[in-house]
Amino acid sequence: MDKATLLSDAVTYITQLKAKVDELESKLHNNYYYSVMEKKHKMENDNVVDNQSSTTSWDHTMEIEVKMVGQDAMLRVQSENMNYPSTRLMCALQEVELHVYHANISSVNDLMLHDILVKVPQGLETEDEVKNALLRSLKQITC
Repeated sequence: MDKATLLSDAVTYITQLKAKVDELESKLHNNYYYSVMEKKHKMENDNVVDNQSSTTSWDHTMEIEVKMVGQDAMLRVQSENMNYPSTRLMCALQEVELHVYHANISSVNDLMLHDILVKVPQGLETEDEVKNALLRSLKQITC
């Protein structure tokens, strides 16, 4: 194989991989959106809040889910797309000193979905501690 053919094959392969990643991310995003909407619809129909749930509502416009992995945490935040929810969330993360490694923010209809990977500071060791600190900060944010 000459260099041009090798590079051409590499470009083709990378393009195929990127298309596959985009397809999988789209499926993941759609599955998450529909599962969130089903939960919301079920809660509205049942008019019951499950105390065992790892999701916490804030001001009936934002839901936060926290999953800890060592000193990192994955935050999944769902909110209505009004009053700049992403800005408010980033300000709250900064105030709590949750350092962002990666953030993915999507808008679907009137719904904002935030998937955020953060480094958790010492003193916040459990999912509930992280969630409660973030909720307290969100209530005080004036961004």
